[in-house]
Amino acid sequence: RQPEINFAGRLPHQELWTALSSSDVLVVPSLWYETASLIIQEAFAARVPVVASNIGALKERIVDGENGLSIPPGDSNALRDALLQLQSEPGKLATLRANIRPVRSVVEHAQDVSLLYETVLQSTTH
Repeated sequence: RQPEINFAGRLPHQELWTALSSSDVLVVPSLWYETASLIIQEAFAARVPVVASNIGALKERIVDGENGLSIPPGDSNALRDALLQLQSEPGKLATLRANIRPVRSVVEHAQDVSLLYETVLQSTTH
């Protein structure tokens, strides 16, 4: 066990932002096809890069080498290599963090969807 690695386990929601803001990277080594992965959005909102399995919605959120690192699901060697890469390349975390785009709010998303429907509706009525 390494002293600089903290396996937080399940956290009460009120502790989430404190935990994320003190994190260098979030690791999501999922074996399942996630559907939305709110934790990645939360990590990005806190400007924390993510190392995640390239499966399901996780692979849609992570741009490998840009805002995080993607690994094959269940590949512990790839996970180890990704973490070692972050450790051996001191500027890599800063680069990944700098490439995280601002997370859109639910209101912004709803406005975009509403505009899309209005555009489609107008094009079908003309």
